Amino acid sequence: MEEIVFLKIESIEKCLERIEKKLEQDEYNIEDYDIQDVIVLNLQRACQQSIDLAMFIVSELGLGIPRTSVEAFQKLLDKKIITIENFENMKGMVGFRNIAVHQYQSIDYNIVEYVIKNRLSDFYDFNKAIIRKLSDNMYN
Repeated sequence: MEEIVFLKIESIEKCLERIEKKLEQDEYNIEDYDIQDVIVLNLQRACQQSIDLAMFIVSELGLGIPRTSVEAFQKLLDKKIITIENFENMKGMVGFRNIAVHQYQSIDYNIVEYVIKNRLSDFYDFNKAIIRKLSDNMYN
């Protein structure tokens, strides 16, 4: 279990690093289509990997079968693996992912810019919560 969890977390963090590198570039401009593609694709991947991680943890802990992505995070909240703040933040990321995948042409890049400048920490916080749970299980 630990290896799969750490591989998923590593994948999430690689996506976030790609976004952060784009933000640091002198030529960063959210209106540039290539930059938009890199950022949205990596946000979408980070969201999907987080969903996959939540689903995996729910399955491994025998918490039932979530019918939706949000329900997977809800089950983690119910077991106090994540906080209500983690839950709300990841629920928002699921919504963003759904728009990015299904309604790409209607993405509001002001929201994307807000997310990449202010909300990437939500992914790191989620990862930390999962690692804490994993550590607790290893030593209890």
